Amino acid sequence: MWCVVKHLLLFAPAAKSSKLVQSSFLCEKQSCLTSFVTHSNPAENLLLKYEKIDHSDEFLSQSNNNLSVKSPTLNCKRRSFVEYIASLTSVVSISTIYSSKAVAAGDVETKINTAVTKSDLGISVRKSVVKGAQFIDKLDLQWEKFSDSNNLGTERSKRDRLPSPKIIPENLLLDSKFARVILESCDAVFLSLMVNTANEDQLKIKIEKIDESVRKSFVRSGLTFEGQPKSSSIIDAQSFNYICFVHFRAYNDLLVENSVKFNPFRREFERQLGDKILGEMGNIREKPPSDGAVVSAENLKGNLLSTLNSIGVVVEEFRKRGLLAQAERSDIDNEKITDWSTDLSDLQFSLAVDGDVTLNAQILLQELGYRLYPDFSRLTVSSLLRQNLEKLKQTITSEDYYMDTAYNSDPEKFEPKQVLINFAAESQ
Repeated sequence: MWCVVKHLLLFAPAAKSSKLVQSSFLCEKQSCLTSFVTHSNPAENLLLKYEKIDHSDEFLSQSNNNLSVKSPTLNCKRRSFVEYIASLTSVVSISTIYSSKAVAAGDVETKINTAVTKSDLGISVRKSVVKGAQFIDKLDLQWEKFSDSNNLGTERSKRDRLPSPKIIPENLLLDSKFARVILESCDAVFLSLMVNTANEDQLKIKIEKIDESVRKSFVRSGLTFEGQPKSSSIIDAQSFNYICFVHFRAYNDLLVENSVKFNPFRREFERQLGDKILGEMGNIREKPPSDGAVVSAENLKGNLLSTLNSIGVVVEEFRKRGLLAQAERSDIDNEKITDWSTDLSDLQFSLAVDGDVTLNAQILLQELGYRLYPDFSRLTVSSLLRQNLEKLKQTITSEDYYMDTAYNSDPEKFEPKQVLINFAAESQ
């Protein structure tokens, strides 16, 4: 394919070329062009205009030491023609080289994958690596336990003893009426967002189907019911946790079945549900001093302090209604509040919730791969923060973590008892 460039470069300075040389050049050029058009499909369309080039002597001129090539679409000098053909051959050759390399790389990669995943040697090596990693994990676990028992290590030697387990009080009796209101709010918000894809009858059928399939497993684990939980007006903490699991699993299943875009749906669902639960709690919040008309450091501080007081009231209301055992908010330094109010940094604080009545439902749903779960404390506090700070151009985000309040170096004994919720407020 490079013969065109070779001949054109050879005869480029053809100012004193003989007729014989020119004829030879034309013949060679014609054959090369014909071969190039025939075997170089990627450039076929670009070279069609050269197929009708007339190679008679009248198109060769010795005047001004130039070679003119005439065609229906192009009339250029020798140098332009050479550059044009060279560019075409470069494009075609490069694409051909890369194409062949890609094919070769794909073949090699396929062979390597087959050797690693299907050959006896590959399978043996992979099994050995997994077993080796498992052995190291077990060895590390035993060493961790031994170090804990004998207070080994620089940091362990600084402590007098292991941290004492946190004492969590018992939850108060669950407010059945309020629990039922929360469940109804969940269904109402879900259906309002699924108005074009799912209706109330479909949701009921899905809930009943899930209830029938998982009820026996919960009963074997110790759950007892006072009648049918989905129809009973009296709900205890265990039943409420179970019903929340069934409802939220139904929500998630319907979202998957209807191919709903999850992230936008989740944001709107959590926003509306938090607002609805907050509204059902009545006028228990402290009114913020600023309505958001003017964004200033003073208004930000005032609304934040008012919101923090309201968070304490909401959490206490949850405790009285039996939704949690206790909760503790982290302190916020005045310096951090000042930096946040002057837009120098974001503001973060945490809320540790002990004895959350839906803790097991939250964890089980996430273990099953679902990301919509009944974390009512986080949703309600997030709603409160948004209502008081978003109008001052603040974006509110939250994340939750599950903690074991009793220290133990054995991961097999990990038993989450606390939901640690981290809130952040950042300028828009």
